[in-house]
Amino acid sequence: MFIRRAHMRNVLGVMALSHCMSASGSDLPVAAMTATLDRFENCELRGAARSTLTSTMLPESANQESIRNPETRDLLFRRSGQKALLSETVKVLGTPPAYLHTDYIFTNGDLLQIQATLDERREQVKSNDELAVLLHSERLAGRPERKDIPSVLAALNDSGLIFGVLGGHSLPAYLSASARITQSAEGAFVRLDSVSSLGHLTVSLDPGYGYLPRKLLLVKAGTDSMGERSVGEIRMAGDGKRWPAGSVRQLTWTAENIALANSSGVPYIKQVRLERKTFSEAGPVVTLTTDAEVTEAQFKPVFGEVAFTTTIAIPNHFDVTIVGAQQLPYEWNGSDVVPSVARVTGSGEAATGFGRPFLIVANVLLVLAIAAYLLFQRLAIKKST
Repeated sequence: MFIRRAHMRNVLGVMALSHCMSASGSDLPVAAMTATLDRFENCELRGAARSTLTSTMLPESANQESIRNPETRDLLFRRSGQKALLSETVKVLGTPPAYLHTDYIFTNGDLLQIQATLDERREQVKSNDELAVLLHSERLAGRPERKDIPSVLAALNDSGLIFGVLGGHSLPAYLSASARITQSAEGAFVRLDSVSSLGHLTVSLDPGYGYLPRKLLLVKAGTDSMGERSVGEIRMAGDGKRWPAGSVRQLTWTAENIALANSSGVPYIKQVRLERKTFSEAGPVVTLTTDAEVTEAQFKPVFGEVAFTTTIAIPNHFDVTIVGAQQLPYEWNGSDVVPSVARVTGSGEAATGFGRPFLIVANVLLVLAIAAYLLFQRLAIKKST
């Protein structure tokens, strides 16, 4: 059945090319790609990513060191409608190495974020100072919180492309009705050129794989949106000597030879190498190269009761920070976030350390705002130590 549907999409794609220069000709590829990505609303995906940062300001030896020691992360994404779990485990370089594990859990319109440090055996470090629990909730904070699933997938930096998210937005968002789109044939593929307030996207779509991209080029500058802020509002977190300083002039993403695959008849992005270049107003260029791969893919799986719960151990009465309303007293009761009844344990000590949670709050706000800024800040910190 799925083979016949895929064949029909190929036939329709060829027919659409005969109207390649018409405004309505792009509707079919966009709708087909959107329908493909919509199947991610009931799935389980596991993946891995490696990222390296280089800069024209750094000596070649420093760039080669970054290439030899990439940032690595393991990813798990489960989703059933508006309920979802995204787990990310990032390796922190050091001797011995450690890992930073984060669970994002979407339920009842809220986003619960739990972060913990793991040791070299990937076992949780038993310290309250190495644990943080935050809740993004518009109903509690009393103000809008950007907590939708695409925004958190965007916080995975460029590895989010394997989930259909790039540059702070989903791929279909770049091809919305407000975009100026031209369409043409490119061999067996459909080429779309789209200009909108999100940027300039040129993408080659494969009709045989649900109109997913085989290659793309995305350019953003000035007022183009990166999510909650524009490109012109991004500041480089450097001192201008060891790392670029000042504002960002332009961002470009390039991906060639994107590998696609099928699981139970559902197409998905299997593997991609994405190169992002950040052009600073001062001139220096920063290059982020990300290799991301989906290692396991299941669509329409049957989830058990614990599928959308965290594996991180959280002590009872652990303080929970309500993002945007940190003054509200909430705590963890063993399975959920509840109003705090007693914020002091029997020993007279608070059930959590205050240092790390408040540091994490600042970090989270940056992560959800824009992935690029976080990367620059992280490397700037490294260079100064």
